Amino acid sequence: MTNALHEILKTSQKANGIWGHQGDEGAIEITCLALLALRRETGIEIARAVQVLQDLQNADGSWPAFVGDEPTGCWTTGLAVLTLLAAGGRARALAAAAHWLVNAKGREANWFWRWKFQSVDKSVEFDPAKYGWSWVAGTLSWVIPTAFGVIALRQIRNRGLNYDTAVTERIDLGVSMLLDRICPGGGWNAGNGVAFGVAYSPYIDATATALLALAGYEKEPAVQASVAWLVKAAPWMPLSI
Repeated sequence: MTNALHEILKTSQKANGIWGHQGDEGAIEITCLALLALRRETGIEIARAVQVLQDLQNADGSWPAFVGDEPTGCWTTGLAVLTLLAAGGRARALAAAAHWLVNAKGREANWFWRWKFQSVDKSVEFDPAKYGWSWVAGTLSWVIPTAFGVIALRQIRNRGLNYDTAVTERIDLGVSMLLDRICPGGGWNAGNGVAFGVAYSPYIDATATALLALAGYEKEPAVQASVAWLVKAAPWMPLSI
């Protein structure tokens, strides 16, 4: 079955060497997911996809969402880093991406928005001093982009590619944002756990991705509650997990 799925992925590769939605020239998210699934495969087409992914990196070290998109960078940067780490990307590309990830911040990092959420806008309940990464530049922090940012920087640090204290500080800040925005009872919604006085329901994808980012924090009550929620929310999972 695995071999059959790999062949399906290979045959869906576009002429320009990467993957995408039907009708477009290629999407970074889909390309990264395909390459992660095929990371142990060898062959010129896989090597070409890795090369194209590296070539699509913006000048500031980030990645766009799609081929031909605006060169401002977005959440796919963290996912691209993880893909290149798994597929053997260039060290210079990873270093540039790490620099971008350290400096990319949700809108809460701006003093005006922090003041707004602390003193005027009480519709959401989170600590704006704890921010992560956004889907696109100039927007608030969201759970899945933050989780990928944390995982990417942690792997860069753990592999000895960057020991700068700014990397560790950015990881810690992202972790604090995830722990701050957990839904009551465990799990994560897309962005906030509570808004307008109402507790949001958690999502399986956001919760699973956030838990991957929180590896090493298994003793945190919020993490334990989220694992318990995920097991109940996904009844197809074996109970021994």
